[in-house]
Amino acid sequence: MGKGKLTTIITCLILGLVMADECPENDDLVLELELFNQTYEFPCLYSGFINVDPSEDINLFYTFIREETFDSSAPLVLWLNGGPGSSSQLGMFLENGPLRLIETSTGDTEVHSLTGVSWTSVANMLYLDQPVGAGYSYGNKLYTSQEEVRNYTLTFLQMFYEIHPDMEGRDFYITGESYAGKYIPNIAHEILEFNKLENVDAIPLKGIAIGNGFMEPKEQRLLPHKLGLAAGLIPIDSYPEIDILNKRCEEGSHNASEAYNLCFETAEFIREMGGNMDNYDIRWPNENMTHDQTQILEYLNRPLVVSQLHADTSPRDPKFDAWNKTVFHHFNAYDGMKSYTHLYDTLLEFIQDNGEDNLPMIVYYGNMDLKFGAYQQHRLLENMKWMYKNEFLSSAQNIYYYIDDDDSKIGGNYKQFKNFNFLTVYSAGHLVPTTQLALSKNVLQDLIKYKGLHCHEEDGHCSVKQEMCQFMNDCNDKGDCENGQCTKCVEDHYGADCSIKVKTVVPGTQVFESNHLWTYYKIHADHRFEYFARSEEPIVVYKRDGDIPTKSIYQVKESGTEIIIKNKGCLNKDNCNGTIVDTFIGIYNPSMQTVNFKLKENVYGKGFYLTVLVLLLGFLLLVNICIITHWKPRKVPRGEFLLDSDGEVELEPVNSSSSSKKSH
Repeated sequence: MGKGKLTTIITCLILGLVMADECPENDDLVLELELFNQTYEFPCLYSGFINVDPSEDINLFYTFIREETFDSSAPLVLWLNGGPGSSSQLGMFLENGPLRLIETSTGDTEVHSLTGVSWTSVANMLYLDQPVGAGYSYGNKLYTSQEEVRNYTLTFLQMFYEIHPDMEGRDFYITGESYAGKYIPNIAHEILEFNKLENVDAIPLKGIAIGNGFMEPKEQRLLPHKLGLAAGLIPIDSYPEIDILNKRCEEGSHNASEAYNLCFETAEFIREMGGNMDNYDIRWPNENMTHDQTQILEYLNRPLVVSQLHADTSPRDPKFDAWNKTVFHHFNAYDGMKSYTHLYDTLLEFIQDNGEDNLPMIVYYGNMDLKFGAYQQHRLLENMKWMYKNEFLSSAQNIYYYIDDDDSKIGGNYKQFKNFNFLTVYSAGHLVPTTQLALSKNVLQDLIKYKGLHCHEEDGHCSVKQEMCQFMNDCNDKGDCENGQCTKCVEDHYGADCSIKVKTVVPGTQVFESNHLWTYYKIHADHRFEYFARSEEPIVVYKRDGDIPTKSIYQVKESGTEIIIKNKGCLNKDNCNGTIVDTFIGIYNPSMQTVNFKLKENVYGKGFYLTVLVLLLGFLLLVNICIITHWKPRKVPRGEFLLDSDGEVELEPVNSSSSSKKSH
């Protein structure tokens, strides 16, 4: 090889490396931002409008920041804030993006960039303002349905690829929080259907992650008091007030336009009672979040910044809105009270049915979020109908370790089964990346690299199933401990540790029990019974079908010194939701005094109802015969047949005038 040719090759390689580390130029490239501190590295940033519906002049605004190292294999990640009506630029400036508004010691505001710690150190980040009216986006009509969210987002992505062609074909992920718990499954399903229709992976969706998602409107809005009570923000005697507020929510849920105000009254009540703590992170005063959003709102409405971000073509005044209340109320009127839990099921089953085992779903939440935290997210799990729901719920709990400054730290706990991952994040509120940026970046890395949450502990020991088995005394040699739970307890043994021996009783049984804190009885499913319990001191009786009741899990609970519980039994599977299960009674006897227990057959049992049925059918048959034959009973002339005082029949001629007539 000649010297000149070698020099040319080296020169081309050097130029290639330089070009690879430079931002490809197009009309949306942002060259600078007002107040940016030049001592920091300016990110490779693009922004502008994409018109997704010329007939309605719908222009969606986006910001796009390339991965820090310009890795050609780095995926494209879409981030969506919720609201509805919240700008995704809040995500970029406040949560997981590389830009931050910083107040200096002199009170001035500067823009700094974060290198190596934001999500752009892992992926190319795309922040989309939608629906119309959120952030900088504008148009001639407001959205009224998730169908518009799906269709317009799909159109946006197709046009985005035209502006940034090197992003086309890269692995694609959808992430977001809050009301995006509704957006994301809708958009994901639309993309999968689009790919199926096109018979090609046109938009190669590889995973989704949803933080503190809102998907079960009525049920989630009835639960803020749970954390409020646990955190001591409201007193324990607040239940009457909570019940009234929740009653208003349930009664008003049919009217979507009013439901928001009615259903969030409970959260506002807790905020006021707690001294104006932030409902989205109860560790901090409400003013903190308001200040951060106001700072971003003011900065993104600065005329020079608007121009630098190519948003000055918008006819809106002001140009930017961090949270558009008009959009919020308008969209909520149509969509606010709709549940989308079924879409999580549909999406997971769509993945399974089509053999796509490489599309994980991560649902995560901050445990300090009053509105959409632990209780609300667990309601999603309860309402899911995913085919592997039971396997997921019985899977082992794991501790989530994440890497920060080369150290492994505890950040939360999680469960996972197949492609579904459920993560609780400690010391975080509604906006998890705001206070747990390093952890949230690890979650995104897990999604991309491991297709689900991954154990980052050095010894690989993240599961707590062994510890749980130890706490349950290894099932007391009466069962098998699997995934930290006792299963397959031996006959007549029940409970989380298989230690509870249950007596089987039949109607007619009478027992006197004492010196036991808890006593359990099992009644076979085919018995109708009445259960009587009597004690000189108060007792509590719990009833549950299919398994023993506990203080936390039961179907019927009665307390007092004299208790009666009736059970209809299961005459057939239709009476028992398709299954015939035994009934279990648990007696909690805190004084350990003598309890008189008696079980007797319900007098209105199977035989009684069969007898009534036979008599009724016989009567109806007789009526039908009478109608068909026009049969009428013969009218007996007075005096022809008489009964004497002894009940004997006395015959008397009809025309006899000499005989005296008796009247009875």
